[in-house]
Amino acid sequence: MERFNGYLKQIVARYIQGHRKDWDHYIAPALLATRTRVHSVHGYSPFFLLYGLPPRLPGDEVQPIALPLDTPHDDDSPRLAQRFQSLLGVRRTSRQQIRRHQHLANQRYQRTHRKPHKYYKDDPVLVKNGLRYAFTP
Repeated sequence: MERFNGYLKQIVARYIQGHRKDWDHYIAPALLATRTRVHSVHGYSPFFLLYGLPPRLPGDEVQPIALPLDTPHDDDSPRLAQRFQSLLGVRRTSRQQIRRHQHLANQRYQRTHRKPHKYYKDDPVLVKNGLRYAFTP
């Protein structure tokens, strides 16, 4: 959550451009941007993973919906059930891809960062004086 808050703060900072008092007016557009952005790890937006549909944004081309007027809409349940099962599969796949990405990121981190050394009593250690005084080399 802290990481997301930092990301949201960056987006709001880009929106306000010096108008710091109006930052709260830009939260909703920033949230819309983060919820409709396609994630690089699994290729889906959070909006799609929640609702199973791509988001329709202002300016998007809208396709007309043609529904037969004489057909009852009760027979949509098999189609909706299949769509729900498909969405569950997409969510499962995206979770697996996120876990795989986290595992790879962890492996990369482990390769590039040293493990902390364990010190025992009476081990010789070097002490660095972190204080710097004026005119010291």
